[in-house]
Amino acid sequence: MTVATPFQSLWAKAGFKAETPIQAAVAEPLRADRDVVGLAPTGSGKTLAFGLPLLEKVVPGDGIQIIILSPSQELAVQTRDVLQPYAQVIGVHVTAITGSANVARQKEQLKKHPEVVV
Repeated sequence: MTVATPFQSLWAKAGFKAETPIQAAVAEPLRADRDVVGLAPTGSGKTLAFGLPLLEKVVPGDGIQIIILSPSQELAVQTRDVLQPYAQVIGVHVTAITGSANVARQKEQLKKHPEVVV
């Protein structure tokens, strides 16, 4: 990561030594509130490429600020799981809402006012 963020130590602990091409390409445009379309292969760090610059902008306790749409339940849960440790560093809650999960439990998660909904 080239910009100092609260996520650097966790990012390093995860084994990252340098940004992947997709991470380097989208970070600054996202920080500058520009639209981005990025394509990269599986395992290239896309979730963190898009997620970390956006998490940097989240205000803890200010309600839903990021909505991430996923094409499958599995990807929604994976995205939540990847972002969750980084969100915890800054006191932000991430929840995944999927079509096949318990509706009552998901409603309860939304009542906790997460900042990020996948």
